[in-house]
Amino acid sequence: MINYIGGKTSFWFIRFFDCPSIPSDYKWSPNVDDGYDNGSTTDYLAEAFAYSIFDPKKLPNNSVGYWIANYIVLEMDGLAK
Repeated sequence: MINYIGGKTSFWFIRFFDCPSIPSDYKWSPNVDDGYDNGSTTDYLAEAFAYSIFDPKKLPNNSVGYWIANYIVLEMDGLAK
């Protein structure tokens, strides 16, 4: 997801210590959990998944919600085959 939104991630580091370069349009607002999830790829994805279900208005950008929805649909479609 981070690569999709234009950030850069490194697979050489442990994911919860990885600080990706998230574009400013996609960073979590300080009003949403104090922007905590801008610091690691796993936290960013977990927060995006949760908010896309429970409170999509808090997502940092609509593209994040679209990515979550499409990824889940594609994965579920692959499981059905």
